[in-house]
Amino acid sequence: MKKIFLIVVGALIVVIVGYSIFTWVKAKSELQQYCSQLSEGTSIDAAKTMALKRGLRFYSSQQPNSKGEYSALVTSSGVMGRYVCIVEHNGQTVTKVRLQFND
Repeated sequence: MKKIFLIVVGALIVVIVGYSIFTWVKAKSELQQYCSQLSEGTSIDAAKTMALKRGLRFYSSQQPNSKGEYSALVTSSGVMGRYVCIVEHNGQTVTKVRLQFND
C-alpha cells in the first residue's frame, strides 16, 4: 500500500513539474515572438490587440515621460515577470521595442 502511494505521489510530482516547465517555455516563446514581430510604426492599438490575441498582458503608462514618450510592458503570467517586452510609443505608434530579461 505504501509503495502504491509513493508511486502515485511521484507521478503527480512529475506531472506538475512537467506542466510547469511546458507552460513556462510556451509563454516565453509567445512573448519572444510577439516582441520580434512588433515593428516601429505599428499603431499602439494594433500592438495591444496583437498582444491580447496571444494571451499576453499589455500594461501601458498613462503619463508620458519627460521626452513626451510613453511605454508599455507586455508580459505573461507564465514567465512570472522574468521576461518583459518593453514597447515605447508616442501615444499613437510604436517607436521602439526591446525584450528585457529580469534576473
